[in-house]
Amino acid sequence: SPGRYVITNRSAGVTVGSDRASPLVKELPAETAVKVLEVVNLKEDKRVRGRIQDPPGWISLMNTTTGYRWAEKRAIEFEMHPGKDTFQGKNARRLVFTQLAECERLCKEQNYGAFVVAEGRAAGVGNALSSRVAVFRKEAATECRNSLVDSPGMMTYIHCGEEASGTKEAELLLRRVLKGKEAMLPLNHPDVLLATHNLA
Repeated sequence: SPGRYVITNRSAGVTVGSDRASPLVKELPAETAVKVLEVVNLKEDKRVRGRIQDPPGWISLMNTTTGYRWAEKRAIEFEMHPGKDTFQGKNARRLVFTQLAECERLCKEQNYGAFVVAEGRAAGVGNALSSRVAVFRKEAATECRNSLVDSPGMMTYIHCGEEASGTKEAELLLRRVLKGKEAMLPLNHPDVLLATHNLA
């Protein structure tokens, strides 16, 4: 099904059309996140293929005979912004990029708003991706989104889960109100409406 996928194979070839024999657009290295817009089951080719947003084209998701997967679907906790950077040069932390999941974990644990990775090229046989570096931004997710700038070859991952956690203060406020520990706010107050929705 459509959604966010991560390349789990050493690399995945992006082709112009759904047919694997169509011209190659680009090779995506392992741990690259892509947004799949459409999924088709090509029975004769024994492949499940996905049409991705960037770069525009198609990749193989699964071999229907062996069950082998080139990419796996992941929960959407981060927005992907290909060809973009944010708060350039303001690095809260640098990390050699080996696994996307590790970068996402660190971003969430340290409450960073985003991290940026050079998209790079697929590694050749026997080569590592040690030349790829992830840099983290301490600014809030909203600030990171508002400060996106064009930067060819870069991919920015914004932690949208951070914005969801930002409602906790409003939720706690409502809980105190309900317990009589704060002055009662009007029922149409934005904090009350938002917190009530989250507590429902």
